[in-house]
Amino acid sequence: MICVNIKDSEFMKDFIFGVFCYNQENYIIENLESIKYQIVNHGKDINCSIVIGDDCSKDRTLKYIKLWLDENRNVFAHIKIIDSPSNKGVVGNYISLLKNIDTNNFKILAGDDLYYKNNIFSVLGDENIVISPMLRFHEKKVIREQRYNLKKFMVISDKQKYITNELKFNNCLESPGVFLDKRLFDEALYTELEKYKWIEDLPLFNYLFSNKKLKIGISYQPLVMYRDDVGISTNKKHVRNLEFEEERLLLEKTINVRKHNLLALRINKTKNSILKRLCKYYYDKFDADMIKFNNNMAKAENEATEYLALIRKNAEDFKTRRGLK
Repeated sequence: MICVNIKDSEFMKDFIFGVFCYNQENYIIENLESIKYQIVNHGKDINCSIVIGDDCSKDRTLKYIKLWLDENRNVFAHIKIIDSPSNKGVVGNYISLLKNIDTNNFKILAGDDLYYKNNIFSVLGDENIVISPMLRFHEKKVIREQRYNLKKFMVISDKQKYITNELKFNNCLESPGVFLDKRLFDEALYTELEKYKWIEDLPLFNYLFSNKKLKIGISYQPLVMYRDDVGISTNKKHVRNLEFEEERLLLEKTINVRKHNLLALRINKTKNSILKRLCKYYYDKFDADMIKFNNNMAKAENEATEYLALIRKNAEDFKTRRGLK
């Protein structure tokens, strides 16, 4: 473990960026550049630190991280690198990061994903969970989608009850876009997560929505970009995908308790079909908040390619300066 105390100042709020990574030398600099973009453009009054968990990468991921932090150390108040001597898996790495975060305001993101250019610090408020839409991308392509799941959350008054029920059928939340208050985490939650190795989000959400009183906020702007073609859950060629799928099936038996109840499944499907139609034919046309959301998403989808090119250029420029190409 490497700890560096960079500077001590008084700021309005503290925020910690958490990064968990394994063999991501092709993407990790882009992730770090997107963090730098947030701090430089939106973090003037935020005391920002970074905690990075490298799960015993076999490539040059850790080398790249150290070189980038050496060049950008003045961006952060504190830096911590957790260099694991053995591979713990996604969940073990995630828990390790959580236990090294000592502020209420934080966000953990995988090393191959990015923060979008919108101000992520805008979610710092009274809510203890904020759900934001994410932009999916791969290579240079930004994927356009309707996002009806999020639209349903927006129109439901009792969001916690609705999401708790939905989690019994499927993981309706996209974890890269979810922001949580650290005060939600306790030893019972860590114990629940430790049952798994590759899947952290569904057990996490199931525990929180079933056991905590949540004050849920919805962001009307995308805050993260999810790379949908390289991760363990989306890339069938990933070396750990088979283990991931086996664990997913186990989770379906223990958490998705109604997925194989045909009557409950039919009722839930009908309910969601009605909600989707309401969004499509009413809220999208007449509701001011939904219209604002749709406009924000269309704008982001149009501008994301240019932003992605900027982040990649910054990453390539860094690699050139440090002789990494």
